Amino acid sequence: MLALRLLIEGNSLSSTEPITDIDRNTITKLLVLAGEKCEKVMGRLIVNVLAKDVQADEIWGYVAKKYPWEANDNSIGDAYCFVAIERKMKLVLNFALGRRDQATTDIFIEGLRAATSPKQRFQRRVSALRLCDHDHAFRPMRFRATHQSLRQPARRRATVFAG
Repeated sequence: MLALRLLIEGNSLSSTEPITDIDRNTITKLLVLAGEKCEKVMGRLIVNVLAKDVQADEIWGYVAKKYPWEANDNSIGDAYCFVAIERKMKLVLNFALGRRDQATTDIFIEGLRAATSPKQRFQRRVSALRLCDHDHAFRPMRFRATHQSLRQPARRRATVFAG
């Protein structure tokens, strides 16, 4: 359990390995197991939440390569973590990890519906969104919202209101 505590506190795998004297592969398996158990607990406990203001956002990362089409391998490349947070309670209602495609979006939305009260309907506010014209031609379309008080773009962020 020391390995998990160190990783949660921000240590890397390479720094956790010598401290705990546990092999890196064992630490990785332990981390995956803990994550799977946390996901099950979250799915069981976060249901029928009466959410007033939900913010949906995405976090981009990559595995081994930024551009997967160079390797023709689906296990590497872009990885997006979509997350829905109730803004007042600071509660993560749902998340989905995968490619930026329709399948991952459907999984994310279904999980969000399961987490919130069935009486609620969601409305996506898109009035402040506009298409970014400077993105690479082969990349998926991205939107940005301009924060009115700062007059600076906040990329890939949309606010979802429950009513």
